[in-house]
Amino acid sequence: MTTCYTKAASLEAEKHEKSLFKGKSEKKNTLQEVWLEIVNKVSTDPSTPEKLRPTLKRLDEIGNVPRQRTKFMKYLKNSLMMKNDDLCESLWNLLYGTLQLQKENESKKNEIEISSQKKEEEIKEKSEISAESFNFAKAAKKILKKNDNKLPLKELKEKLRSKLVEKKGIDNSEAKKRTKRALKEGLENIEIEGKQACYKKVKT
Repeated sequence: MTTCYTKAASLEAEKHEKSLFKGKSEKKNTLQEVWLEIVNKVSTDPSTPEKLRPTLKRLDEIGNVPRQRTKFMKYLKNSLMMKNDDLCESLWNLLYGTLQLQKENESKKNEIEISSQKKEEEIKEKSEISAESFNFAKAAKKILKKNDNKLPLKELKEKLRSKLVEKKGIDNSEAKKRTKRALKEGLENIEIEGKQACYKKVKT
């Protein structure tokens, strides 16, 4: 019979397994793992020269392939009994060249992502500066004057938010936050009575 305790234990174990799996999937590959991926990639690439494929397939199957040039060359000659220096050189050049190309592509990708992130931050910063220069009191006064100097607070809030988006080009959620904050802090000549907003010019 399955008890509540057994179910709870099973769920906890499942969560633990998922967290372990997630941790492994996010783990960065070691230099050796990247190198072995290059060996596998080149060994299955249709554009790889025919004369290099048999050796590359053997290297892929063996798995523990040195990633340093001197050790790689010794490994080919001592373990795989390869005596052709030119062939050994071609294998190294192909693998190392593919590795460098992959690094360059990843570097460019990272640069693009960083550049894109910076642009987004700049746009956000400009929007914030632009929003700060928006005169809520003046906008509220115009809106209320068109509506007999009073409006339900909810309606005024929505009209101000809409006007802020229109004039300053910021997104709706940010405009909503700024409008709410402005009304909470209070606007010159604008009085909030319950759920009603009124324009009342203060006499001097």
